[in-house]
Amino acid sequence: MLFFHIQGARANSAGRFISLVQFYNPHGHLLRTLRVPGNGINSIAWEGSSMRMALAVDSFIYFADIQPEYQWACIDDVIVYAFAMPRKDEICVTFWNSKSNERFAKNVRGLIGICAFGDYCALISEASMKNTFALIICDAKGTALIGKYMEEKPEFNVMTASQLITATDSCVYLWHYCSNEPNNAVTLQICRENRCTQKTVKVGIDPGTKVPESDSSRFTLRDSICSLAASENMLLVGMQSGAVRRYSLRSLRHEATYILESRACVSCDNTISHFLDMSVEQAFLQNIYLNCNDTKFSVIDIDGLMTVLDLNSASFHLSDPLHNQQLVTVNRRKDCRGMHWSRDMPDLYVTMEKKRMYLFRNGDPEEPVLSSGHVYDFSDLEIKAILLEEIMQTPQTPRKEHVVHFETKALRDTRSMILHNISFQDSWRFVQKNGHQRLWQLLAHGALQKLDLAIAKQSFANFADIYGVYFARKLEMICDEIQQRAEVSAFFQHFDNAEELFASMNRVDLSLAMRIKMGDWFHVGKIIRVGADDDWIRDFMFNNMGEYFFERQKWDRAASYFTQSKNVEKLVVCSYLQEEYDELEKIIHAAAGNHELLANIGSMFCSVGMCSQAVLAFRSTSDMNPGIEACVLLKRWGSAFSLVTQHNRQQITVVLQRYIGHILHAEMKLCAINLYRETNDHENVVHLLSQLAMQSVTVKHSPMYMKKIYVLRALEVSMHAMDSEPACCAVN
Repeated sequence: MLFFHIQGARANSAGRFISLVQFYNPHGHLLRTLRVPGNGINSIAWEGSSMRMALAVDSFIYFADIQPEYQWACIDDVIVYAFAMPRKDEICVTFWNSKSNERFAKNVRGLIGICAFGDYCALISEASMKNTFALIICDAKGTALIGKYMEEKPEFNVMTASQLITATDSCVYLWHYCSNEPNNAVTLQICRENRCTQKTVKVGIDPGTKVPESDSSRFTLRDSICSLAASENMLLVGMQSGAVRRYSLRSLRHEATYILESRACVSCDNTISHFLDMSVEQAFLQNIYLNCNDTKFSVIDIDGLMTVLDLNSASFHLSDPLHNQQLVTVNRRKDCRGMHWSRDMPDLYVTMEKKRMYLFRNGDPEEPVLSSGHVYDFSDLEIKAILLEEIMQTPQTPRKEHVVHFETKALRDTRSMILHNISFQDSWRFVQKNGHQRLWQLLAHGALQKLDLAIAKQSFANFADIYGVYFARKLEMICDEIQQRAEVSAFFQHFDNAEELFASMNRVDLSLAMRIKMGDWFHVGKIIRVGADDDWIRDFMFNNMGEYFFERQKWDRAASYFTQSKNVEKLVVCSYLQEEYDELEKIIHAAAGNHELLANIGSMFCSVGMCSQAVLAFRSTSDMNPGIEACVLLKRWGSAFSLVTQHNRQQITVVLQRYIGHILHAEMKLCAINLYRETNDHENVVHLLSQLAMQSVTVKHSPMYMKKIYVLRALEVSMHAMDSEPACCAVN
């Protein structure tokens, strides 16, 4: 809720009394001063259901529409805004993509501010610990990437590509972080304090100024920070007295203090308790904005007066040539609620004044546009604004209609000149006068449509579009005008029109080449059915159609096209993914000689436990070792032993040991004994028979069963002795 204080009259620097209304927040801080014409304000009243108020001044009634200061920021086309949830203590921060209409919500307790730059935004809020505040870096979906805590409450915040800068009323804190290029994997790193990468700048007293220690706190309180602005190289700190202090962000060295030309630098405080004396004129700077190349900046004070100043026109003061500099005022506007510099032209900016939007080029305004939006982007001669008042009525369901676009007069005039067939020479002179890449691009495209290739080529060269220059040269080498128009239609992505023009020339090959270059394989199929009958083109088309459906996991449709293109490798994958193992088994017989493909098929069958089919696939190759391994893996020991016996007797011992280990683990000792007898391993047979005899005593088998075990054991001992006797004789 807003509180206001009314003063009937105040004397300005010229001695004239001015009626005004001052607005305060619940903490007693001055938010804005509204100047009212007339001899005095007799009465004032708020409308019950909105932010409008009525003022009785003399014999007139004035109506004022009050716009609150919303917490919001912009990450490209993602709008980040905050609103209070009913019956909840937390603030809901919504990340709304105005293009895809995706929304991501994040609840934050004690939100203080939001700022953004590039692909990241910073949420400044109160932490759960007492007297601690959190700085959280988020991406465009609201995912917290990294954070930091500080003990002093950040009142003012600004963000650059590598730094988050916050400020209290007397100190500025710089937090360095590192980020990769846009649309790459995000890697943010905190620079630790013990590595001297977090620095504090005391701005209440200029570095190098000798002030007694007892007077330092008093001086800091009298002239405190009220706004910030920063670029990659420069930091501007706005003071409550009206001075603007400039620091280098590379060395944090104080470079200059700028004195606003027409505003008296009077020390004052912005709270109700220190603002009772209204006899002096304030210069309380509410916002500071830097242009794209750090040559100009603008300030908006508490009265809504916007002043644009030129940093290259600083004149030194005789008493202090370093710190006190006077700047030339480029422009001044009243009743401003915001402004935005262009991102690509340093002399172009837009201001929001009451319900109007003004565009300025070198200080000259264009015709105003009725709008109450908040500008969040200004580039390529196009202004993007968001209607926050309408969004806040239903903040949980924003619509694309809440984002509005405006074009500059130069862009509108250039488009009109091209549409109304004004000569390109006149258009060239107009664009050259207003020089901007967007205008050159518009002129180049218009010249292409009219087949004025000389103008098109030169226009492409003026905004460094090398591919456009090559395209214009390519058109110059084409003699047929219809073909030129078809190529231009393809350049502007009017492919159906280009195909019609190619058809009128009876050039099916050009239509086919265009569709192949586009990757539009379904149109390629239509063209082939009409005229082309090359087998390699047909196979190429069917294969790419199969790839189209394969990427979308439509395996059945992809398999049909791979069958027509004879792409057996992809057909095998589709059959495997569809679990059509009968079709996969048929491919084994059709793919004879393709050992690599057969090995892949065998591995596929092995992965689903189909041993016989896997062996069949591996048998068709020249190497049976994978087949043996598949049998062992699937515990088909009979098949494994059979394959080893037939194809690779060198592995018989290894496979036999693994097989017998499996049998013994299953407590099948008789089977193991039979296998050892087949391989004449009498020693292991005797060992297993001894274990079986001991087990029979414990279980109490019949005497006949135990007699057979001992007789068999004696026979194996005698056979082992007979086998070892020749070896003993040889030793003797």
